[in-house]
Amino acid sequence: MQTEAYTDTEPAGDDRYTVLGDLTVKGITRPVTLDATINAATMHPMRNVPVVGVSATGTVLRSDYGLEQYAPAVMD
Repeated sequence: MQTEAYTDTEPAGDDRYTVLGDLTVKGITRPVTLDATINAATMHPMRNVPVVGVSATGTVLRSDYGLEQYAPAVMD
């Protein structure tokens, strides 16, 4: 099981943000940083509520969460 808890966002340019938070996998929590981009912001066509499309990237190491099976055959 994994959970995410985001603690802060910082502007990083036009429609770009740095998202800070914690990622928990198998009971182990580590800080994460994501580079996020707002792709679109509009009204939902059927529900008539605001919606935002966001993509985000970041890097985590499997070994930080005790997921070391098959190493080094499978990259961290």
